[in-house]
Amino acid sequence: MKPVIKVDHLVIAQAIGVVGINRGDPDFRETVVFLELRYLHYQRLAQIKG
Repeated sequence: MKPVIKVDHLVIAQAIGVVGINRGDPDFRETVVFLELRYLHYQRLAQIKG
């Protein structure tokens, strides 16, 4: 069975603050999805590297 990797939304919220995008911005949802994918990517790399 594959391990389940979950996105830590606190980390995503902090990254949104660093990026400086607001909820009303047109690209907000796309930015959140991008940040979630990057988070998952780095989590997976950490798993692979052990």
